[in-house]
Amino acid sequence: MPPSTQIMRMQTDMDRFQVWSKNWLLRFNASKCKVMHMGSSNSSGNYSMDGVILEDIDQAKDLGVYLTKDCKPSTQCTKAAQKAMN
Repeated sequence: MPPSTQIMRMQTDMDRFQVWSKNWLLRFNASKCKVMHMGSSNSSGNYSMDGVILEDIDQAKDLGVYLTKDCKPSTQCTKAAQKAMN
C-alpha cells in the first residue's frame, strides 16, 4: 500500500475515533495526544484531531517504560542504569 494511502487510512481511523468519543461524551484532549512513527519503514505524516495538528515525538514514557521511534531499548537501559547509580 502506498504511504499516502496509509496516512489517509490512519487519519480516517482517527476521525472515526473522534466521532465515537463525541457520541459517548468521552472526548480526546488533542493537546495531550502525540504521534510517534515507529520503525524504519513507517511513513511520516501529519495527523490531526479536532483541527489540531498532533505533535510528532521521538520518544515517550508510558507506565515507566521508555518507547523510542527506532524501537531500540537503549533509552530504557540508560535511564534504568542512571536510576540505579543514584
